[in-house]
Amino acid sequence: MLGTSNSSALLAAEKGLPYAFAQFINYQPGGMEQAVMLYVDNFKPSKYLDKPQVLVTMKIIVGDTDEEAEKIAESALRFNYYLQRGRLTRLVDPEIALSHVLNPSDKREIEAVKETYIIGSKETVAQKIKELTNKFPIDELMAITPIYDFEKRKRSFELLKESVSD
Repeated sequence: MLGTSNSSALLAAEKGLPYAFAQFINYQPGGMEQAVMLYVDNFKPSKYLDKPQVLVTMKIIVGDTDEEAEKIAESALRFNYYLQRGRLTRLVDPEIALSHVLNPSDKREIEAVKETYIIGSKETVAQKIKELTNKFPIDELMAITPIYDFEKRKRSFELLKESVSD
């Protein structure tokens, strides 16, 4: 069952179904952690599964350095910023993506959303994924990589592959 909330986690647990949490849709810091633990703690074996099965899909952006990853992530962060205001936009060049965000409360909001992403160099991303999968019973992690520049997007996937292969 695909879900983004505690109620979907509880329903999947009650029915004994696998649970796929869409972190890329739910931007509430701590939302994924809470839903996954509710699912696992309330799971009832069924004819489908005898134990919980968790997949999490989240935004993962990998650069050659932490700084590059942070910069290229600004396009996706801008997209989320406007989406939360009811405006659907395109990914834009990260050089201008957040240049208009000057208000401190808007900057804090963007930083909070960033907490729902995994961003960094392949070493940083490998460490963050390890920490995440050690802390939560995640059987599978799926990445969405919203990057403006197609070559940087391909490079991000190459680095992500390296980060989980090492």
